[in-house]
Amino acid sequence: MKPFNLKDALAGKPVVNRDGTRVTQIAYFPAADPYPVYALLEGSEAVDSFTELGNYFSQNQASGVDLFMASTKKTGFVNIYRENIREENGPTLNMGSSQLGHTIHPNVEVADAKKSDTKERIAVVKITWEA
Repeated sequence: MKPFNLKDALAGKPVVNRDGTRVTQIAYFPAADPYPVYALLEGSEAVDSFTELGNYFSQNQASGVDLFMASTKKTGFVNIYRENIREENGPTLNMGSSQLGHTIHPNVEVADAKKSDTKERIAVVKITWEA
């Protein structure tokens, strides 16, 4: 999870607590120090207060309801070529060289269109990561 960012949260970027529950409403009251951030968690009827860093406790003690910025999942497709495979200590995928096809494409069709004519492609692999 990404650390809580008050500016991004107030701009409408998604916020969750430590267990992944979505924050449905968030407000900032600077005069309410040390807990100027107020948030309503999905499924809750109570508003909780937090520090500007998204902590439920003011001494930075971890809590299950601490706030974080929600991660977004991204998906792409990578062409894998026979020369990407190394067999030295068991099969290993080597994607370190720009000549070996490490570009992430937005879909299979683009990966197909961008495949090398001079190398033997053995697969198109779907990858997913958090951003």
